[in-house]
Amino acid sequence: MDFLSFSQEHEQDASNGFYYEQLPDSPEFSGVQFGYEYINPFSKSFKRIFSNVTDNNDTMTAIKTKSSLEFKVGGYIRLQNRKLYQIEEVMEDYEKVVKSVFRAFYKVTGVIKTIRLIEVENPFEL
Repeated sequence: MDFLSFSQEHEQDASNGFYYEQLPDSPEFSGVQFGYEYINPFSKSFKRIFSNVTDNNDTMTAIKTKSSLEFKVGGYIRLQNRKLYQIEEVMEDYEKVVKSVFRAFYKVTGVIKTIRLIEVENPFEL
């Protein structure tokens, strides 16, 4: 390890959540596990991305992930705090991906997905 290793930005998913394509109808239904990080709701990037959305009840949050899962609007995510959220918006950031990878592969890895979530009732305390 040298100075360059320490100075480079290291992003790693610090928390684990579960993705459900539809609302589970029983507590035995398990979702697909993935890693994520919260986006600070007071940061400039959060305000820039979600500036058209107002939230008075603190029920909105946002996460970012490098997961290869196909998150769909209307799907559900249970975060590590055991709260259930519905997906309102999914945005993919291709800026940090090496441009030559687009020519070689149909499915690009390393894309950072930003997901806006609205809290919903968790019927089974999943």
